[in-house]
Amino acid sequence: KDFITNSHHVPVTEGENVFKKIDIESEYAKWALGGNIFHIEVNGVHYNEKAITKAIDYALEKDIPYIRVSHPIATCMNCGHSTGRFMETCEVCGSNKVENLAIVTGYLSTDVTHMNKGKQDEVKKRELNIE
Repeated sequence: KDFITNSHHVPVTEGENVFKKIDIESEYAKWALGGNIFHIEVNGVHYNEKAITKAIDYALEKDIPYIRVSHPIATCMNCGHSTGRFMETCEVCGSNKVENLAIVTGYLSTDVTHMNKGKQDEVKKRELNIE
């Protein structure tokens, strides 16, 4: 692959169940004295609010100090169609002028194509932790 998962995170390609991911990463969070963040990738089209709330509560019980819940957002620059998942081609008008919004390494990008090859590869291979 074209990227390295940093710190003590479960690799983004695993799509690990959020509670198992919390159990694994919480063991190391206390050692990250410079700070750390727990990432939860969710479905941006169909939010499971109860599952997200349970996951946040569980992470806090496990002393994870900082939690980020994120989902992809794609917007067609041709017709304006927007969805909570990445698109290569607009599912409405067929345009390939699509911007995919994501947070990678703590930076919000207006389009992942502005990121380096490794970050683009990581974003494409991310698996959801909550369906």
